[in-house]
Amino acid sequence: MNIDSCYRAGYVIKKHGFKGELRVRFEHTPPKKLESIFLLIDGMLVPFFIRHLSLGEPYSVIGLEDVNTEQEAEQLAQKDIFLPNSVKLRKSGQKYNTASFIGF
Repeated sequence: MNIDSCYRAGYVIKKHGFKGELRVRFEHTPPKKLESIFLLIDGMLVPFFIRHLSLGEPYSVIGLEDVNTEQEAEQLAQKDIFLPNSVKLRKSGQKYNTASFIGF
């Protein structure tokens, strides 16, 4: 996935618990049926499939496939989360997303 075809949706705060789960902060409201995310690792977008996602404030908890230990989760701390532009929704607390007005 090309970084130009994605937007920064949030970031990983830190690990959550000891089963490889992560605390994440979404800057934009994620889609209800989110199947995967991209993490920016060493300048590249790396895809991860989602096992489960518990949305909340001020943070959400996410479990990713193939991330099963504390050590694996710690390596993903402070990484930026990207989603494809095609799934972009409005920013939390905003009535409208300005990108939805393009072409009008």
